[in-house]
Amino acid sequence: EPVQTMMSHLDPAKVNVSKNGRIQAVCTRARHSPPQDLHDLVEQQGKRVDELSDQEFCAAHLASLCESALRELKNSNHH
Repeated sequence: EPVQTMMSHLDPAKVNVSKNGRIQAVCTRARHSPPQDLHDLVEQQGKRVDELSDQEFCAAHLASLCESALRELKNSNHH
């Protein structure tokens, strides 16, 4: 479930917060150098990666993983 996954990534008991207030979670590790598919997904929503909150970035990260998995599933079914 996406909501449970997001909540586990942002669980206050497991997440550190840096001095600048940024969440340091598994889903924010790629924040400094996000993959192109994450950029593309965010831009399709009319936003830029650098303007996302940490929570929005985590949601976009999860969405890009789901999109990638679906794409691979479709590709494997065509071979």
